[in-house]
Amino acid sequence: MKKSITLTIIVGLLSFITFAQSGIITGTVNDGEYNDILPFANVIIKDSQRGALSDFEGKYSLELKPGIYTVQFSFVGYQTLEINEVIVKNGETTVVDVTLKASTAKLDEVIITTSLKRNTESSILYLQRNSVKLMDGLSLESIKNSGASDIASAVKNIPGVSVQRGKYVYVRGLGDRYTKTSLNGVDVPGLDPDRNTLQLDLFPSSILENVIVSKSSTADQGADFTGGAINIVTKDIPNKEGYSASLGLGYNSDFHFNKNYLTYKGSKTDFLGFDNGLRDNPIPSQQYIPLPQENGEVVEILTKRFTKNLAARRETSFMDYNFSFTAGNQFDVGNNKLGYVAAISYRNETQYFSQYIDGQVFRKNVNPTIYELNTDRTQQGEGGTNNVLISGIAGLSFKTEKSKYKFNILHIQNGESKASIFNQQNRIQNSNQIKKDNLIYTQRSITNLLLNGKHSIDQESNWTLDWKLSPSIALVYDKDFRVTPFKVSVGS
Repeated sequence: MKKSITLTIIVGLLSFITFAQSGIITGTVNDGEYNDILPFANVIIKDSQRGALSDFEGKYSLELKPGIYTVQFSFVGYQTLEINEVIVKNGETTVVDVTLKASTAKLDEVIITTSLKRNTESSILYLQRNSVKLMDGLSLESIKNSGASDIASAVKNIPGVSVQRGKYVYVRGLGDRYTKTSLNGVDVPGLDPDRNTLQLDLFPSSILENVIVSKSSTADQGADFTGGAINIVTKDIPNKEGYSASLGLGYNSDFHFNKNYLTYKGSKTDFLGFDNGLRDNPIPSQQYIPLPQENGEVVEILTKRFTKNLAARRETSFMDYNFSFTAGNQFDVGNNKLGYVAAISYRNETQYFSQYIDGQVFRKNVNPTIYELNTDRTQQGEGGTNNVLISGIAGLSFKTEKSKYKFNILHIQNGESKASIFNQQNRIQNSNQIKKDNLIYTQRSITNLLLNGKHSIDQESNWTLDWKLSPSIALVYDKDFRVTPFKVSVGS
């Protein structure tokens, strides 16, 4: 039976579990003008930063340390009311119900300025309602609730979206050649030359704002749009100071602390997601390599330049772990605002499969009346995988009354190491049995720069100018692919 246990610890700055003594002030805010409840009224503890809003039923609640307080109630268009000497006792609830009366004074014009949050579920619903195209999406809020560690694991919760091989996205059942991937609205080159879409397992959820999936063609889509488009939106500058850190541990009884786990000796920087040069090709590209029968001595010298390790080894696997840190703030610079955001995350995952099946080959029957395929080659054995993903994002934002400028830099580094032992049975073309060790290492990275500007041209007609400059570099290296087959003699 397969058992999985996942443990996640979220640590926020100045957020600690305390056991301090406290009491509660609660009650209802009533509307004296219409003899009804008054929702969303301000309830503030005077001379402090503690406060709350009444809910849609006019009710509020505040947890405070024992003491004597002055509670202030206010609402736009109503007289402010103060209740003095409200006593809070340890472990007790103090009920304070109030009624606010309408103000007779004439109100000045009130201008409210805010920014739209795009990382909540309600923001995604708002985008759907106001979109002229068929679209869906996931917010950071819903990604966290799902427990997904990357986009590939999260988007499969969107209706009409499926994920193949844990990284390639299909929209509405169409292959990945019909799906486009963009980062902050700008196309990003894929890492696989045989596929159109980007490998989404590269993007950790900790650097995301939301993911938008477009399922219908509109004029704002690229010329090569055919089936679906996925736009990955990275973190935006926060409206206030905030810091957060997280640590996660994952355990699977089949994968972790398993003494049969397969691996091999790599470079000293594998834990950082890249090879330090140990796996570089030791033979220059212009070097002529003769056949062994032509010059066996030269072939032997060239062969000895390669790493002599060709077999998978067994060791006890460790559990999955990850951590991340995010910081952001916004400052007033005269009448303008300057903000920053920075986030870094690290993820290390291990898998082990005791019954790993790969590389099966089937052929048509020589009899055209038989439609069942014949098995030509079977290949099964054991396999171990270690996947390391590091990502970092840093951004600056400058906002004036009519313009906003933003600069972001994003880098993602990924290294995947695989070791396996296979027993291969060849039946039709070559009837034999092969035992082989496979050692594979793949290194991937994406670097993206984003310079974005948004300008209000005419406030009355809501004309805006939005421009983006976003170069990207996507690299993939098959640093290691060692296959060592041995033919097994019959009866051995």
